[in-house]
Amino acid sequence: KRSQSSLFGQFMQVVECSSCNGSGELIETPCKPCKGRGYERQLRDLNIKIPAGVDDGSRIRLTGEGDVGDFGQAAGDLYILLQVSNHKVFKRENFNLLYTLDLSFPEAALGTIVQIPTLEKTIELKIDSGVQTGSMFRIRGEGVPILNRKGRGDLLVEIVISTPKKLNKEAKELFKQLADHLDIPHDSKEG
Repeated sequence: KRSQSSLFGQFMQVVECSSCNGSGELIETPCKPCKGRGYERQLRDLNIKIPAGVDDGSRIRLTGEGDVGDFGQAAGDLYILLQVSNHKVFKRENFNLLYTLDLSFPEAALGTIVQIPTLEKTIELKIDSGVQTGSMFRIRGEGVPILNRKGRGDLLVEIVISTPKKLNKEAKELFKQLADHLDIPHDSKEG
């Protein structure tokens, strides 16, 4: 208890003891490591299982693994904030993965069968003739595992047709003949 005076008179206030912080015990000669708090701070390694499908910014709570309270109070919780690195091959969109497939002009015009990487294997994808840049193929169930549920997202394959940047004289002539054959207008200037 503490007594205080003010303009309105004297009043009593019940507060926590500043010497023992309300524990009821006073440590006369506290040890150096704990400084009288009743615990010592130590680092330790924990093995944590990170579930498949977590996204950047997800939190994992480890109950009772946080700091111990003063004077023997229960330990708090430890929260781990996850930072998911970008993948070298895929771009993530929620539980779907986006893969960009570069095709040459002949592959796009004639059609082809290509090997597409997934997270766990390689699969074949048949590309029909005449495919255009921006075309999308959906491969169901080959995306990211859905967190806390069964199933996976999809793998989305986006087509990008690569145009040759440098052509020799013979290749230019062949492209001109092809353009004439397909009735595609072209400028006759040399580039």
